[in-house]
Amino acid sequence: MFIQDEARKKAVLQTLADDCSIAILRATMDKARSAMDLVREFTFPSSTVYRRINELLDLKLLAVEKIVVTDDGKKFSLYRSVVKEIHAEYRLGKVEVTLLLNEDVASKLLRLWDSMRLRK
Repeated sequence: MFIQDEARKKAVLQTLADDCSIAILRATMDKARSAMDLVREFTFPSSTVYRRINELLDLKLLAVEKIVVTDDGKKFSLYRSVVKEIHAEYRLGKVEVTLLLNEDVASKLLRLWDSMRLRK
């Protein structure tokens, strides 16, 4: 998937320079994880982890795979990386950014979208 929008392209490149964002993408590549799982795993402050999760969600690099409701009624989200690879290239004065989607997540999101669309 080639990114056309210049603002999104710049934001994705900034994400690549952020250690916490990269750690979150790596940790959620193969398995959905909660924000608290990520906070416990990393040395980053919880506020940083939550802020980066929101930024990654806004950029559509991370997705909510599932919302879990505990026995006592509390809810939390499980996150998965939408991207498997991010390629950035500078060629002839132009920056190109290409995303290779995490097929497992992409196919789940498409199935969910189709099921919601069919309910209407």
